[in-house]
Amino acid sequence: MRVELTLTDRVLDLTAWGADCWVCVGEVRDPGLVSRKLGTMERVLIAAPELLKKLGPVSIAPFAVALRRARALRDRQVRMLDRSGRSRMEMLDTPIQTDSLLSSYRAILNGAGIGAAAPWMCQEDLKTGRVQRVLANWWLEPIALHAALPPGIYRPARVTAFIDALKTRMFALSGFEQSS
Repeated sequence: MRVELTLTDRVLDLTAWGADCWVCVGEVRDPGLVSRKLGTMERVLIAAPELLKKLGPVSIAPFAVALRRARALRDRQVRMLDRSGRSRMEMLDTPIQTDSLLSSYRAILNGAGIGAAAPWMCQEDLKTGRVQRVLANWWLEPIALHAALPPGIYRPARVTAFIDALKTRMFALSGFEQSS
């Protein structure tokens, strides 16, 4: 199997790109594509220890204020969940934004702010202390992962093999839950 990987947060015209499949984090907004939910990805809040020393303790009540002071890496309303099932919406009003997961993670590592990361991405840095969990009893609402395919009933065997291989690898990592 040969895979050509293009990373983007932009909506793509799969046919124009000559792509067989698009793995989308979040909802597939193109009604012309066939979308198959693969599962969900957990996300946690993290920050560099140096930043947390400057900020002091962060708690859920003044969380939005702490995020503004820390320049969190997105500007939107997010749903926070805890292990008991409670949820609350928090508005993030921040000066730094990026649509790149890797750029966001690098900025977090460099102390630019509090941000979200998937457990598979940050677990080694959590173990070594390069980053720390913020609000350890809370996490962001899991985000859906979809495979989007061009319309039609024919799907090449290589696409099915790729999706199956991707699911096997993804769901062996921490923080992914497979759809039933």
